[in-house]
Amino acid sequence: MDLNGNQLKMTENAKYIKIPEKFVICLLTAAAAVLCYLNSLNGDFVHDDLYAIKNNRDVTGKNSLWSIWGHDYWGKPMSDPRSHKSYRPVTVLSFRLNHHLGLGSPYSFHVVNVCLHAVMTLMLTYVCQTILRLPAQCCLMSGLLFAVHPIHTEAVSGIVGRADVLASIFFLLSFISYFRSLELDKQPWDRGAPAIKHWSLMAVSVSMATVSMLCKEQGIMVLSVCVLFDAVFYSRLIHQYRSWNKIKPFVCRFIFVAAMGLLILSLRLWIMRGELPTFLHQDNPASFSSSLLARISTYVFLWFFNIWLLLFPSQLCYDWQIGSIPLVESLLDVRNLATVSLSIALLLLLLRCWKDAKTEEPNSAVISGLLLYGLPFIPASNLLFPVGFVVAERVLYLPSAGFCILVGYGADLLLKSFPQRKNMLVFLFASFLVVMATKTMSQNRVWRSRETLFVSGVRTLPHNAKTHYNYANYLKDIGEVESAKTHYQTALSLYPHLPSAHNNLGTLLNDTVEAEVHYEAALKISPDHKGAMINLGTSLITRGQYERGKKWIDKVLNQDPENLDAIIVKAWVAMEEGDLTLAEKFYQRALQKDPRNAEALYYYGKYWQKRGDLERAVRLFRRSYLTDSGQWMAMVSAGDALKQLGKFHEAEEVLSRSLMISRSVPALDTLGLVYFHLGRVSDSINMYEEIQKLAPDNAESLVHYAQILGNMGESERAKEILTQVLQRNPQNSDALVQMSNVLGLQAKHSQALDYLRDAIKITLRENNRHKLETLFFQQANHYKDLKRYDEALQSYNETIKINPLQKDAHLNIGTILHLQRKYSKAKYHYELVLKQDPGNQLAKANLGKLNNILNRHT
Repeated sequence: MDLNGNQLKMTENAKYIKIPEKFVICLLTAAAAVLCYLNSLNGDFVHDDLYAIKNNRDVTGKNSLWSIWGHDYWGKPMSDPRSHKSYRPVTVLSFRLNHHLGLGSPYSFHVVNVCLHAVMTLMLTYVCQTILRLPAQCCLMSGLLFAVHPIHTEAVSGIVGRADVLASIFFLLSFISYFRSLELDKQPWDRGAPAIKHWSLMAVSVSMATVSMLCKEQGIMVLSVCVLFDAVFYSRLIHQYRSWNKIKPFVCRFIFVAAMGLLILSLRLWIMRGELPTFLHQDNPASFSSSLLARISTYVFLWFFNIWLLLFPSQLCYDWQIGSIPLVESLLDVRNLATVSLSIALLLLLLRCWKDAKTEEPNSAVISGLLLYGLPFIPASNLLFPVGFVVAERVLYLPSAGFCILVGYGADLLLKSFPQRKNMLVFLFASFLVVMATKTMSQNRVWRSRETLFVSGVRTLPHNAKTHYNYANYLKDIGEVESAKTHYQTALSLYPHLPSAHNNLGTLLNDTVEAEVHYEAALKISPDHKGAMINLGTSLITRGQYERGKKWIDKVLNQDPENLDAIIVKAWVAMEEGDLTLAEKFYQRALQKDPRNAEALYYYGKYWQKRGDLERAVRLFRRSYLTDSGQWMAMVSAGDALKQLGKFHEAEEVLSRSLMISRSVPALDTLGLVYFHLGRVSDSINMYEEIQKLAPDNAESLVHYAQILGNMGESERAKEILTQVLQRNPQNSDALVQMSNVLGLQAKHSQALDYLRDAIKITLRENNRHKLETLFFQQANHYKDLKRYDEALQSYNETIKINPLQKDAHLNIGTILHLQRKYSKAKYHYELVLKQDPGNQLAKANLGKLNNILNRHT
């Protein structure tokens, strides 16, 4: 089949099916838009999607529908001082519907985004054909370029970019309605400005502009685009400004549209409470520069840079913040040449528009191209107010429509100017489209997952501190601690004033004092950084500085009483202080606020694990990782609890699943212990050898490795490992305890006691009652083996002060008292044991012997 005039010729049976050429062109451009983005459909939620969609209660349905109209794009109340002030309720409603119908699957979100991009491409082609009245091949080339341009990948493949796509669709609907409302059947330059034929369509235009603004802020600019295009192209204001009768219809609708625009803007400002969002230096360094020259020069250069990205989109990145584009601080900066070149090009285009506007046939392509590029970009240009980014590819989605019209028009001029070179020019333009489409499909793969996105960011902009910071966050989440540290440190070397990088690096450091330095640095930069407050408070509490630590946690709760992280820490502190009732109260408060909060479920599980209810702990851990499949620590804890229950095969299954998510040291460590209990000693050793490659200085895993070696009879090797751990940290109580155990296996009880006493001193400072109970019991056993019975009794009594129901301690006290012929006291302890455990054979046997002795004496 071939396209011939205004019909599609079908060779079969020599019949013709009349299909309008306009329809075919629209169909081709929409199909190209879909085909280019098919490989984006299997992408996950990435980057801002996690905050705006996955964790946004307005989207997931946890908040009422009405709350959407009072919240910003990220789910915060517009009245909240921390609100981003990005009011986009229509986009959020589309997310909510998408989430409901697609059951929260990212696939469904991507399908909708691609369909919306196809709709936008079709509408742009339609506008070129009907409103702008451009030649068919110009419309086709402009539409195809818009369909495949790589600059759109952030808006289409990144789900939150839907705000730009939706706003653009309603933008064009407003544009179409505006001009459909006018009398355009007669040439406007014959009769003056066209009058309004359908006021209902003019009202629709204003309504669509409002909806566009409620999708994304720049949508309101459609009214200015409509009025200016009308003034220059249809009403010919420049040509006919002296004749009031000819321009009167335009002036009337201008007043109407301007009044409606001011009303809509007033409503928008009222919703914002008349406040602009607060941005940090890292978001837009030029806005914080004290030099007027630097601010202006940088802003103007950024205009050029955005056009350069449209012309040559070879270097694309999801984040162009810190370090990506240095400020233009001198007139001698070579980048000023680019600014001058851009200014000259724009001036020439404007002069061309002015010249055309005075003729009877003004150039709609150049006028519309400049208006569609320039006006929608103004809100993102720092011209009206500072914005929260340096460069953002997504904001070029709508402006690129104007760019594509200009390129399509230029290509059409070349084809008409050089008809003898038509085949070559068509081939070159087709090759250009193929290159663009290939780049788009390649960029789609970048947006497929957090890993691909953040790896691409580091490779594309290695001097951007934010890309290293985001990649470090990802590495931290998957348990690659050492790599995460490296990238946090790189981020801070590039930009030392990044508070979250200080905070997150602190959470990975083994040295608590060094970690606290980073938390304090974060708070010095950002005094209201709640994460740093919580982490600093937690660190201080861990080091025994309870009062200082609790003050930081209380400060967070005073500012934000519903802060889940602070509530969870309060629960943990209460648990460490032995106030289990208060701890449970806080955990329940957290889960009442969010029953599906994976972190609250995880820590509540740790609470029940500490209380000894391991079955309940396992259930909570399972709920945690079923709620959030990335919660590999919940899997590790579930495996640890199952290990303690003796369910080693179940523990192995859960831990193996955890390792599929993250080859983390805690999972390898716990699985190594499980393998040892299952008798798979070689597999256990393999786990610990892998750990030594991944994290050779990980103290906890080294202590467990030493424990296994000691039980295997390799006491000297175990002591060697423990000595290395204690050389690095003499205050490591677990290593001290394990050294005591190894020496005990060698019957070196006196040496074992020296290590155990040090461990008890440290644990007393930590106020860990559960651990103290175990240590006092072990100390008593060593004294018993040395036949130092009085000291053994003293330690056993310390054990039962902590836990009056510790039956093994009562049994051993009874045994020692029995040997010391304190029969009545011994009998009391035996009976306590049998009260708790009626089937205890040793207690029964000892009590029987004791009763025989008492009977003989009576």
